[in-house]
Amino acid sequence: MRVLAGLAVIVLLTACGGGGNHPSPSRAAVKAYLTHVNDIEFRMQLPLSQVASATAAFGHARYSSELTASLAAAQNTLLDLYAQLVLVKPPPQARKLHSMLLTLVQRQASLADQLRGLTIFNPAFASILRPLVTANVKTAKVLRATKKPAVVAAAIHSYRLTIHRIIPRVRKLQPPKVERPLYTAQLTRLAALDEQLAQLEQAVGAHDLTALAQAEHAVSVASVSSDTRANQLAQRAAVLAFNARVASVKALSRQVQLERDRLQVSLP
Repeated sequence: MRVLAGLAVIVLLTACGGGGNHPSPSRAAVKAYLTHVNDIEFRMQLPLSQVASATAAFGHARYSSELTASLAAAQNTLLDLYAQLVLVKPPPQARKLHSMLLTLVQRQASLADQLRGLTIFNPAFASILRPLVTANVKTAKVLRATKKPAVVAAAIHSYRLTIHRIIPRVRKLQPPKVERPLYTAQLTRLAALDEQLAQLEQAVGAHDLTALAQAEHAVSVASVSSDTRANQLAQRAAVLAFNARVASVKALSRQVQLERDRLQVSLP
């Protein structure tokens, strides 16, 4: 299960119409408010369209520095929009709408930031772990080819050195919340593997024949995912929570439109 892509785009708030040639003071105030908000969004029409493009691209484009930059620009655009909207003073009748609109923009900016974080973290995480796969294959090949304790011990030691280089690099990463369970599980797995291989290296060096078989088994197990059921459930829950936040943004966008429609109908 992966992260959903795309965010709801800010919709222009159509000013309330009707009311004849002499609208009531409340309708006139709301109309002036909506016109003001529309003017802000109209001036930002181009960058707001780029927000939609950047978030949509997340779903089908390869991670790249260009995509990361686009999502960073999208976040900045939304933060700029929020800052301008905060300065708008809505009439009493439009306070609920204004509060919803501010919340919507805030959530969009937050999600754009999280998508940006994913475009940085995921490629870096995969790149750092890639040598581990190579080391595993190489070590497994040695263990299948020979049972000489000195050769096996050297192969295990080389494998451990790869792990030692990887762990500090992994710890420097800053995983987005949605990927933290996967990240934590991988770090735990690496530390446990290093400890197990250290014990096996020592045993093989002591010419313990039983340890030879254990070493081959340990490397074989390490070549496949060793995530526990609990880790898998934690990662699934994180992805579902993130997707729920995306869905909530889209739902709030619809609620903003409904509140605008309510004002249009209810105001005298």
